[in-house]
Amino acid sequence: MDPELAIVLVPGSAAVATAMANDMWTGIKSALGKLFTRGAPDVAENALHEVESARAALAAAQARGDSAAVGSAVAELERTVRELLTALVRETPEVADDVREVLREVVDAPSASPEAAGSSAFASVTGQPNGLVPLSAVPRIGLRSAGDYLNNVLLLRRMDEIWAAGRREGGPTFLYLLGMRGVGKSATAQRWLAGHAHELTGPQLQARLGRGADGLLPDMSAVLGRWLRQLDVPREDVPADAEERRDLLARVLEARQAVILLEDVLLLSQVQAVLPDNDDITVIVTTSVSSSALAATYGAEPVQVTPLDFVHSRALLVRTGRIDVDADQYGAQLDTIAREFQGNPLALRLAGGQLALEPAIRIAELAQEMSNPETRLGSLTTDEELSMAALLDSDYRALGGDAARVYRCIGLLPDVVFDVETVRAALPDMSAAALRTAMRQLVTAHLLEWRDGGRCQVAHVLVQDHARGRAQEVEPPEVWHAVLGRIIETYVEFAERNEAALSGRYRYDEAGVYRRYAPTGRVDEAAVIAVLEGRRDALRHAARMARSHGLHGQVFRLSQALHTFYLKTQNHRDWIDTRMWACEAAREMNDTFALARSLFELGFARIDRWSEVEDDPAAARTALEEALDLVRNLERPMSEGERRTESSVLEAMGLMARKDGRPADAMTHYEESERALDGIHHPRGHALLALHRGPACTDQGRHDEAAATLLSARQQFKDLGDIYNEGRALTRLAEDRLAAGLLADAVATLDDAMRTITDTAPAYQRADIKLLRGTIVRRQGDRAGAVADWTAARDLFAEAKSLRAHDAQALITDDEDGAAGSEHVDTE
Repeated sequence: MDPELAIVLVPGSAAVATAMANDMWTGIKSALGKLFTRGAPDVAENALHEVESARAALAAAQARGDSAAVGSAVAELERTVRELLTALVRETPEVADDVREVLREVVDAPSASPEAAGSSAFASVTGQPNGLVPLSAVPRIGLRSAGDYLNNVLLLRRMDEIWAAGRREGGPTFLYLLGMRGVGKSATAQRWLAGHAHELTGPQLQARLGRGADGLLPDMSAVLGRWLRQLDVPREDVPADAEERRDLLARVLEARQAVILLEDVLLLSQVQAVLPDNDDITVIVTTSVSSSALAATYGAEPVQVTPLDFVHSRALLVRTGRIDVDADQYGAQLDTIAREFQGNPLALRLAGGQLALEPAIRIAELAQEMSNPETRLGSLTTDEELSMAALLDSDYRALGGDAARVYRCIGLLPDVVFDVETVRAALPDMSAAALRTAMRQLVTAHLLEWRDGGRCQVAHVLVQDHARGRAQEVEPPEVWHAVLGRIIETYVEFAERNEAALSGRYRYDEAGVYRRYAPTGRVDEAAVIAVLEGRRDALRHAARMARSHGLHGQVFRLSQALHTFYLKTQNHRDWIDTRMWACEAAREMNDTFALARSLFELGFARIDRWSEVEDDPAAARTALEEALDLVRNLERPMSEGERRTESSVLEAMGLMARKDGRPADAMTHYEESERALDGIHHPRGHALLALHRGPACTDQGRHDEAAATLLSARQQFKDLGDIYNEGRALTRLAEDRLAAGLLADAVATLDDAMRTITDTAPAYQRADIKLLRGTIVRRQGDRAGAVADWTAARDLFAEAKSLRAHDAQALITDDEDGAAGSEHVDTE
């Protein structure tokens, strides 16, 4: 149907019904008759007969003074006129312009206008002030431009299915949109309404039911009064009683296929207070609060509105920021902003609005502000009333006391994903039952989401920023500092327990926690690493937070406890950063031994990475030399811990000499390291030295000595139950066999290594072995076997989030292209 005709059809039909009810049938009958005769003759006759019958029913009801029957008759008359005209236009499209003009004339006629008719016209239809209002105005929801709307195609399709099913079944149809603040629920509702504008031609009413700036909910009776006035019910005829207003609204909207949009709904009672008892209405509810009562009462199926993906987030930012032309120029900054806003359309629009004003200046500032948790939320506060902080303030004010306290606590957590037990430890005086209730309230309010394994996730990083701000504003400093300390302590304890499971290495442990945590049975190493991997970001952020708040002891302990995890997963960035923070903390504590240990492990991490770009060789040498000076230049004899540290530093210097291509110097350092352990029971230290001496022998061409040394290392680690390093010893032996030209022995040794470490070993270690094996079997002429090994290595490196996945793929690609590929594989 012609959109202009669709817009005027409903108010026009209502005006026709009003005119008929006020004894103006003669003139209108003539106009309608001319229209209907444009179609088939029998159709025109039947149409006029239907209208006459409907009008006769109205006249009879008026004569009886039966207000209820009058209301039904007016509604039926309006429906009849609308359906007949719709059918006429569909069968005879050329008559559309004439229908539109006739209806506009009726709508604009003085007798049909509320100003001319006044309350007397209202009363004349019903015989009493509280009767049915014949519509002379059809309010519409003002739809914003959909030009910036992105994604949610599947969601809109689901809304269509629910709406179609509701219309088939009869009764009111509910579209129940759920999601966190700013995720685009209202925009989705408007997008859906715009897509159905040609069908939803009846009255459309809208109300926001969230809390105002004063924290109060809107007056539901006032909402009803406003709607009735929009429907042209004279002010003096609007009842004072809220229930009577709702009943009147039901009569006004009867059989008119109305739409009611209720935004920011908080309570079921709000919907019940304003929703008329009509079967032919479409109700759209948007809310940030999950309500089983709403779903149960109205049979409403919740439809979750989810955040945008990164591609659509960036596109929305570019579009609203009006920087399409310069998008490439600002690529890195746009990526940062889009990533940090995590798909929240409101946040992206607020950011885009700022960029549209001064992109060249604001984009760099905004990218920097978004990277800092302390300024991220504030970057979205503008001169306008709309801001993420204001919306979240409203949600916060609605929380109960315990829920508000838990909300403030999650603002102090180091990551958006967390264990419920962490919150329990942070708030020890809150009972388990009270905590569970509070958590449910936060989940219901879409501020938290449940995860598997007793974990939760903050709905959005901006929610956590807001919660942190509330904690620092509401709680006295000593209170929130104490909560923060308990939170970080839980991460320290968690890391120390898992470090003890992964390695029996020597650690600075005055409190003896590692002795208490030492495993008593076989450890599933892969499972331990997977648990740590799931908390990788939280552990790093916990160390950073401890550093920024001056919790030096916890910085050192956490850094030390992450050493083996970072080594086995090759997470060099976090490893080096946390070790640098530990060095700072040790200096602040004036703890020489803690500083020596931190410098040694910092140097070792840099040796393991060995990036010339990052200046690792020089930085490692500086750290190790300072650590050696700290333990040697004492005014007293060295303790056992200091001797162990001296040995470890010399061992690391040997590794560095080998990296520099000086295997003879490496052997000298290893011998010094061995002497430093004289008289100390340290079987793991001796095994590690054997592991490192073997490759130095390989570099010097002493292959028999290398093999004997590495087999000895393998047995020593086996005796210690250290499967990880047993696998490393076999891998180094395979490298020696390869260097000696014994390809078959090298492959057999790698197969032994894989059997030894099994599938429970870290993905990175298994990938390392597979990569080397593929290179060797390719030399043997087995192309298919090589590709299989390289493919497995690529997938395992990807699982370990290592960039070496690209190296494995390059070998596959080069081989497919007929290239020999690189025969050098860095297995360090």
